[in-house]
Amino acid sequence: MIRLKLLWMVPALMLPLAAACDDTSTPTGEGATVSFSVAVPAGAGAAASVNSGALFAMVPVTDGVQTLEIETVELVLKEIELEMQDSEDCDDHLEGEDDSCEEFETGPFLLDLPPDATGAVQAFEIPGVPAGTYDEVEFEIHAPESDPGDDEFLLANPGFDGVSIRVTGTFDDGQGGGAQPFVFVSDMSQEQEMDLAPPLLVGDGGAANITLQVDVTGWFIAADGVTLIDPATASTGQPNESVVEENIQNSLDVYEDDDHDGEDDELDS
Repeated sequence: MIRLKLLWMVPALMLPLAAACDDTSTPTGEGATVSFSVAVPAGAGAAASVNSGALFAMVPVTDGVQTLEIETVELVLKEIELEMQDSEDCDDHLEGEDDSCEEFETGPFLLDLPPDATGAVQAFEIPGVPAGTYDEVEFEIHAPESDPGDDEFLLANPGFDGVSIRVTGTFDDGQGGGAQPFVFVSDMSQEQEMDLAPPLLVGDGGAANITLQVDVTGWFIAADGVTLIDPATASTGQPNESVVEENIQNSLDVYEDDDHDGEDDELDS
């Protein structure tokens, strides 16, 4: 099962989001609760390969010569923003500004995603979200550093100073040396803007769930879509760093998942 570590975030969870004062169509009731969950795609059997399109599971990924096995994935995220449909982009949002961006500060928190999970596991809830239609989610992949906003997190997770992503597993380059353990680390810090399609309809006094799906299988695949990348060549400062960072950004998806089964509700209907 997915183990979810939430650190230095409880006080923020108890604070309702400020309503978008300029949007006169937004009801002024008690608002709704929007939960955020995390999921990994289901696996595709016991002999996954790059060409089969296999998803993240406790099975080898191979290009026919090299073999990669992923054991653990840890990802640091912070800051969630929901944007109402037809509103201005949240990029120019300032705290206290009257617009349609609903901002939720999370601290940083650590997602620990072992690859044997099914369904979706709830990460946190946002209470008091104004009723409306939301078509974009923004969040940040974050490399903590020594500043007041990250200090408490780093006390609990000293190994993540300057590290946003850590992956462990084994890699066999096919040259006869066998599978060798690896630890991949990245200092990637990127804001992610992801469309909700169809948009998320939030009713006053109701509840909804958004799932963030992370498909790690494609992280260590070269631009040709076939050849595996040795994770040792992709950590911070290594030659394949930018290729893997782009793969990471392309591996994320968000969608409405009110039944928490890890699947897009639109596809289930």
